[in-house]
This record gives sequence, C-alpha cells and structure tokens, in this order.
Amino acid sequence: MAFDLVIRGNCFLDGAFTPASVAIDVESGSILEVKKNLKGKTIHDFGNRLIFPGAIDPHVHFRDPGLTHKEDFYTGSLSAICGGVTTFFDMPNTIPPTIDNASLCEKLDIASRKSLADFGIYAAVTEDNPENLGQLAKSAVGFKIFLGSTTGNLLFPKERLFEAFEAVKKTGLTVVVHAEDNDCLKECRLEKEDSPLDHLASRPSKCEAAAVSAVLDAASRTGCRVHIAHVSSAEAIALLGDRPENVSCGATPHHLLLTAEADCGIPSFYKVNPPIRGDSDREALFTAFSSGCIDVLESDHAPHTIAEKGCDFGDAPSGMPGVETLLPLFMAQVKRGAISYERLAHATSEATARIFGIRNKGRIAKGYDADMAIFDVGNVAHVEASRLQSKCGWTPFEGHDAIFPTDVFRRGERILEDGEFTWDTGYGRRVENGLE
Repeated sequence: MAFDLVIRGNCFLDGAFTPASVAIDVESGSILEVKKNLKGKTIHDFGNRLIFPGAIDPHVHFRDPGLTHKEDFYTGSLSAICGGVTTFFDMPNTIPPTIDNASLCEKLDIASRKSLADFGIYAAVTEDNPENLGQLAKSAVGFKIFLGSTTGNLLFPKERLFEAFEAVKKTGLTVVVHAEDNDCLKECRLEKEDSPLDHLASRPSKCEAAAVSAVLDAASRTGCRVHIAHVSSAEAIALLGDRPENVSCGATPHHLLLTAEADCGIPSFYKVNPPIRGDSDREALFTAFSSGCIDVLESDHAPHTIAEKGCDFGDAPSGMPGVETLLPLFMAQVKRGAISYERLAHATSEATARIFGIRNKGRIAKGYDADMAIFDVGNVAHVEASRLQSKCGWTPFEGHDAIFPTDVFRRGERILEDGEFTWDTGYGRRVENGLE
C-alpha cells in the first residue's frame, strides 16, 4: 500500500531517535502509521537528519491585541515556525487583558485569522473572575496567575491562592503561575536601577522562593494542576525537588544561558522578570534542566521595540524575544555535549502536551498531528537579529551558536523548506484542551 505522503528520517520515537517512515493523512494532517519502511506517492526523505516532534512553547506574549507595534500573531507565529515551534500558548496580559469570555473570544478570533502555527490562549485569574472560570475553560488552554508585579496589571493576591486553585481545579485545566512574591518585591525594590545587576538586587531569589513555597502549599492542599513558569534560581530549585505530582515547572533559555554580569551591549536588553541571575543560579538551573527536575523548556517570548528598550534602564520595560531561538540554541547545547537530544525533544514537546492535557500533539505517533521539525546537526550558525522574524528587531542571544531547522511540517503541510518559509496565509488552529 502506498500512502499519499511519507516522511523519512531519524525520528524521535518513544524516547529515542530511530530511522523510521511516517505516513500522513493529507486531509486531516494526522499521522496514519509509523514504521521502518513505508511506501508513499510523495516521499520526503531526510536521510540522517533528526526529526523532532514540532515544539510546543507554553509561554509566549505575542502582544495581540493592543500592543501590535511590538509583535502580533502573524509575526510571532512566523518566528515560532522558523524556530521549529509548531504550537504556542499565548499569555493574557494584552490590551484588553484576557479575563472574560468576550476578550477570550476576541483573541481566539484574531489568532485564527493571523497565526501560522497552532495555538492556545490563556485566561488570567483575577480577584473578580474565579466564579467564571468554568465558562472560560470551554475555550482557554489554561489559566495564568501573576503573583508578582510585571508587564500588565493582573496582579493576584497571594492570600487568595488557595481559593483560586480550588476554582481552577473544578475546571480540570492547568494554571500557570508567575512566582515572585509581591510583598517581598516591594521590600527589596531599589529606588533607581541602572543595570541588570540592579534589577537582580530588586528582585532577589528569596522573592521567587517565597512565592514557590506558597504555590506548593496551595497545590498540595487542593490537588490543582499547577505549572510554575520561568524558574530562575537555585533557591527555587531546592524547593521544587520534592514537589507533588500535580506541580510542574519550566525554565527559559535566557535564565539557562545568560548571566547578569555579562556585557550585553544595551543593558536593558537583559531586563526581564524574573531577572537574569548570577552564574551559580544559572549552573543550578542548567543541572536541574538536564536531569529532568525542570520539566519544560519555554521561551517567555516577550518582545519590546528597540526604542522602548533603549531608554533609561529604570524606565525600560521588562521582557525579551526568544521563541525563534528556543529550540535552535539548545540544539547547539546538545552539539557541545551539555544535554542529550532525547532530553531536549521531551522537554519541548511531549512534556508540555502532558502537562496541559493536549492529547493529539507532542509525539510522532499514530493518531497525532503531523507536526515535525527537521534538523541537520552539522549546520551550526550564529544567531543574528537581522535574520530573525520578530517585529522587535533584536535578540539577547546575538552571536550565540544555534542550529535552526531546515524544514518544518505543521499538520503534514511543509511550511518551512530548506530554511525558507513557504506558506503565506494563517492556518493555525486552536488546540483542544484536556476537556475536549
């Protein structure tokens, strides 16, 4: 039997890379069969190149609606695709914020018309909407709680965390938490910040640890599924080592690879929340990631324009781009022996799908969406902002080694071919959450 479309290469299957053929249903975009040898009317044979499941980035801020001079669903998703990310989950701190059914439906509509990648949209938990989470859960991919002041005005009081987790648990979805204790941040904030080291002093690791401790307590008492985003410190890692099974955590490339002491040219390029920390924290974080203590690699792609970032450090907004370099930077880390390809593949696909209950993504297996990113591991390049797709026009990883995908398939459609984008309309779909 000859299938309509077959992709061949060194595929990530059941935790390891092995030569295989993947047959795809071109109508549904799902995988029909995975075997060593399959015949196809159309065959894309990638030889010894590595075929990863399309990455799922559970943490992006594509700034749409309301802040589209920084990014939008088209440019953000184009950046994602060019980095091997075929699915993203967008955060709720836009204008208007995603806090009710009207704002959620508006955002879903915009994404469906502009996104090139598949997507999920978070709804924020606020002091006023816990009783409405059941309605929001019908379309949201999950919920978000901000325990520390950051971009946007969605701060949630730590004292009501148990109540919020109880409400989220009733929906069956996962809640993502920005874990910095706001009272601690107020106590530590410097009157004036002039550098990444000042920003670090204003947001010390004890503030993250205090929030993580509160989250672990409420999660253990409620059983709510909780994902702690962008863990950044050794102190937090120590607390998470003995976490309950319903709690997961993620880390970003900027916390895993950068340090506050480094010369980054424009200092505010390194301004982000939680802050980039010192080398001892970075090393502890990298060890936790490579060992599997940290479940997920996530970008926290949060771009601002060069003009916004180029003002006085204290006035510059926090955040940096990263979705396009998420997987390529760590492909290069594998190349130098820091982690394994298998660990990277799991942390960028299957782990995220499991945490958020996405049943048809995250694996190269029968019945799953045919989302795949293909890499030539000998094709090492330097990151250059001029070659990236984000509207913001800069990257904190300028000059870093990276291995970008040569080809990307989204639901069986080849939308990146030999490093060139080949699709010009937005056909992203909302992912079905764990309730559907």
